[in-house]
Amino acid sequence: MSEVLFSKRTSTLSSGFVGAIICWFFGISLAAFAVLIALDGDLIARGAGLAVLLTGASICGLARSAGAAWKLRLAALLLGGTMLLLAGEVALRNTMNYPTPVAPRFVPHSELGFVLAPDSNGVDANGFRNSAIPAQVDVVAIGDHQTAAMSLAMEQTWPAVFAKSTSQSVYNLAVPGYGPPQYQQLVKKALKLKPRQIIIGLNIGTDLSDATKEIQTPGSIQASPENFYHKLIRISALGSLTHSTVQRAFQKPVARLQISHSKNPISIPTQEIDGRISAANLQNPQVQEAFNNTVSMLEAASLQCRKEGAALTVLIIPTAESVCGQAVSADTIPPALTELLASETDVRQNMLTALNGKNVYTIDAFPEITKAISVNEGVYNSDSPNQPTAAICETLANALSQSGSAATNTTVTN
Repeated sequence: MSEVLFSKRTSTLSSGFVGAIICWFFGISLAAFAVLIALDGDLIARGAGLAVLLTGASICGLARSAGAAWKLRLAALLLGGTMLLLAGEVALRNTMNYPTPVAPRFVPHSELGFVLAPDSNGVDANGFRNSAIPAQVDVVAIGDHQTAAMSLAMEQTWPAVFAKSTSQSVYNLAVPGYGPPQYQQLVKKALKLKPRQIIIGLNIGTDLSDATKEIQTPGSIQASPENFYHKLIRISALGSLTHSTVQRAFQKPVARLQISHSKNPISIPTQEIDGRISAANLQNPQVQEAFNNTVSMLEAASLQCRKEGAALTVLIIPTAESVCGQAVSADTIPPALTELLASETDVRQNMLTALNGKNVYTIDAFPEITKAISVNEGVYNSDSPNQPTAAICETLANALSQSGSAATNTTVTN
């Protein structure tokens, strides 16, 4: 190849000009990249920065001292490797769900306990998952991880899908880990945006266990900046794939119980079952207290919204095992899951009855999700069934759109 490109033999080129230029470019680029990595400040970042800096320095050294043939070979290797990495990045983005979102970062908040870190990607200055903070909005969505849907792109969350399908502006005030105590505070904040409607996504699986807890900042929350490692797996599909692969390699196998739905089979870790049965047992006085607290909070929120000329809608979000479990033969469900299914179904049905009795406008997403799982595969993630998928978010948005809204409940009551 060199005989075609140059009039002299490669070995007679005094500087290996082309190879040297390419090697210097990569060496200097890696050195600059190393500085950016090290600036993130943590020990891992500095170690990675040092390794990248040494690599860049080695390439620069070879660009200066190696023979022309070796410079061209190294240049070809660097260019080929770069093209291969770019091709892999594009392929992963277009054919698989990479880069996968990283675990959300939180910062303390005086009223809510914690919010999303405002310097995270796609998080506004208030600490919620929105592209901007509006002065006024049509709809405000409130909820926990089902509504925040941190594992999905922002436009795939059910508030965003609902906004698009109804041509309304929607502001999302959901954060993973929130429950009824936060919802009560968030309704007050939401009303400042003068919405026509506030929608609370009530998660049957987790919200009762949070209802009696006081709002406090978890001790693990620190207002630390996002480091290079998190940026890498958030931005790069290859970095995200490497992170997932390493994580799976060191993850210990977990015993799971199965619900063998024909289109949407799911499994739940066995160690979770007892705790969730206990948290959904309405015969337990503490659980009944949490239930009553939740109903009272939602009733008060509904009255407050009416006085401000807004409508409150409570969207009941059932658990995956409740939906899939009722769609299969009872004989195929393990006994431990049968009790969990009965308890969570009891909570959902009693919540619907109680809220309707308090004139709180309520939409049950159960029928819409049941219809969805009967015709579509992949509605639920089989290994993490209660983490929202794009299909579930679309289904929740459809349930809201088809059921109308609480607009008729906006009359001020004295």
